[in-house]
Amino acid sequence: MAQSWNKWNLRRYEATGVLGIGADYEARAAVERETGRQVVLKRPAPQTLRHRLHDGIEARTDRLLQGYQEVGHTIPTIVPIVGYTERANHDAYFGETLGQTYRVIVEERASGIPLMGDLKARFRGVPIGVGQNLFALFPLIQPATTLPFVITSNCSTLEEAFFQAGYVLLDLRPHNVFYQPATGRIYRHRLRCSG
Repeated sequence: MAQSWNKWNLRRYEATGVLGIGADYEARAAVERETGRQVVLKRPAPQTLRHRLHDGIEARTDRLLQGYQEVGHTIPTIVPIVGYTERANHDAYFGETLGQTYRVIVEERASGIPLMGDLKARFRGVPIGVGQNLFALFPLIQPATTLPFVITSNCSTLEEAFFQAGYVLLDLRPHNVFYQPATGRIYRHRLRCSG
């Protein structure tokens, strides 16, 4: 059964900073004003908006939302999508003058650490070695687990579920898989699919 969302008004969130910019999307940290819930706001990268090159990104966003509605919300290792905005001009919210219309996706913030640090993070002053150092303290193969390769197994289960629904997952890189050492769980962030 497909999940339905309310379309969100961005004013309910206070953006707190840019988390990263990929080839397609910019991710910003934000906090819901009423509850303090931490979320991530994803939108087409500003350089694509500035040059009016975001129509392909918008089409991928539509496929992502459709895939998540059909199957993604049933898989506990995917970071939940909280909602999304209508396609509109969001210049006032982001303090810009890009003059373009686009959709913003609101996701829950992933817990844990990425399996691999983003090289761009180094230039923003984020210590990219933290993840690798934490794995020395919290090995990926825990003696108490029944599956020795939990991350690989969870990623395979995720891919299989989407494939059975008619989608192919894209961008399954270590930068987009977060590991929570305290629970041994993984969370797939930055979901992209084609179908």
